[in-house]
Amino acid sequence: MSVVLSKPWYRLTVKETVDFLKVDLKTGLFMDDALKRLKQFGLNENKLLPKSTSHLYKTTVFRDSKLKKIGVENLAKGDIVIIKKGDRVPADLRLLRVNSLIIDESRALGNNVNSYKNTFACKDHSSLENQKCMAFADSIVLEGSGVGVVVETESSVASNKLTNQNHKNNKLSLRSKLK
Repeated sequence: MSVVLSKPWYRLTVKETVDFLKVDLKTGLFMDDALKRLKQFGLNENKLLPKSTSHLYKTTVFRDSKLKKIGVENLAKGDIVIIKKGDRVPADLRLLRVNSLIIDESRALGNNVNSYKNTFACKDHSSLENQKCMAFADSIVLEGSGVGVVVETESSVASNKLTNQNHKNNKLSLRSKLK
């Protein structure tokens, strides 16, 4: 998986996404593949949660042709994740299937608009809020359900990009106030 992505995840079709990640939708990742990917990319660690509680957060994945509950820290790129009403999205997901899926992205993206999700790839560059085929880590599923494939783990999720940008903006704002 050291091949460079030709375009952003939200611009890839479902087929392009699963082909790039080398995951079979009928079996999910096999445990040995998941372990190799965890070693290569690291654990799915949420820096906002105390390490002593991270093992308490579980998610449902399709691995070894079976549905399994695993700790979110053990999610690997390419894992197929099932999300439903009330779930916290455990990592950035490219959505593969949705059923009336509505997600509150305010924790992840800072907006206060509920996002109605679909599986259609975006044609052009889109802001995070307009990437309807993506579910972002730390978002909350309000309605419906969905299936997505992990494309980014907590160490590199879009919300961290937004947080870093907000941090820079806050620093600039504070500097101007101090002058």
